[in-house]
Amino acid sequence: MFKKFIAIALSFIMFLTFMPLDAFAQTTNFSDMPEDWSTQALENAVKNGLLNGADGKIMPKENLTRA
Repeated sequence: MFKKFIAIALSFIMFLTFMPLDAFAQTTNFSDMPEDWSTQALENAVKNGLLNGADGKIMPKENLTRA
């Protein structure tokens, strides 16, 4: 019984690791997203978790900071 439970738990964990991370991603719309050549690059950076906004704004004209 215990081995069966462990096998089911490991199968479930393996199933979760094969799911793409986009399935859990949240899409955030920024009110000040620019409409120019940089839009696609900024959207990809946000999607990949490389760029975060603050208070619903991405602040494209401000200086970049790193944490």
